[in-house]
Amino acid sequence: PGPHRRVDYTAAFFMQRLEWAMQDARFKLRGKRAPSPDIVIIGIDDKSLQELHQWPWPRRIHARLIRALEKTPPKALLFDVFFIDPFTADLAGDRELVHATRENPWVVHSFYCDLIADQIQNKTPSFEALAAASRQTGFVNAVIDEDGTLRRAIPRLGSDYLLSILGAGLYLGKTPEEIVQALPLDAQGHLAVNYIGAESSFAYVPYADVLSGALPASELAGKILLVGARATGTYDHYPTPLSKNMPGVEFHANVIDNLLKGDRLRDAGLVWTYAAIAVFGLFCGLVLVRLSAWAG
Repeated sequence: PGPHRRVDYTAAFFMQRLEWAMQDARFKLRGKRAPSPDIVIIGIDDKSLQELHQWPWPRRIHARLIRALEKTPPKALLFDVFFIDPFTADLAGDRELVHATRENPWVVHSFYCDLIADQIQNKTPSFEALAAASRQTGFVNAVIDEDGTLRRAIPRLGSDYLLSILGAGLYLGKTPEEIVQALPLDAQGHLAVNYIGAESSFAYVPYADVLSGALPASELAGKILLVGARATGTYDHYPTPLSKNMPGVEFHANVIDNLLKGDRLRDAGLVWTYAAIAVFGLFCGLVLVRLSAWAG
């Protein structure tokens, strides 16, 4: 406590905000990058809601999606959708989803948890039968910085892994542990996300088109598919360095893209930081003496 401590905290807070702003500016200057062609979002969009009616859908619809894909299966089908309680109006549909999940190990469901200091306090899994049928389940929590922007992912919490990590592991044929061990994590165990662009950067297909066969399932074979909400007013959205309104499912797509390409952000470290200060300091010292006061 005391005035000096408050001044130190204020300075550190200001410098952190400045660093975030500079990092976001560098993303904008760099521009958009090409997404991996093997990442596809199956969107719960306005068109799909019109054709399949009001959300949430009976679980039999999600079972139909899995069955539509299983003859020419993807590497992974990641549901960024929660199935927390049994759907009492259609328990038969719940059983269909459980069976389809059990029979296809490339299906990965998700859960949400409450965090305190990156420790799981309360876990909200899928309903019991679905959780038991799932080979893997991943959490979907992310790190929101103090300015409200989503810049970092949490790859692992104890023995649980981020949904994106599990999807990349299925595609690459690696365990989640192998994926995480190779990541450049910060001191908190977080991964800086190297966003490729604003929202709608990845290949996208309406959920209803996959069910109806308008898009042949064979065109999705061998890919990583993410199921998530895109309809107006139905999805969780976050500000990112390149977007003010990115759907949560696209956050996971960006993390997977980084993992597949090995295109990750790394902290340069103090050696490079001090080297840059020295070089620019010498440059300014040599140049400014040759300029007028106004030009300098």
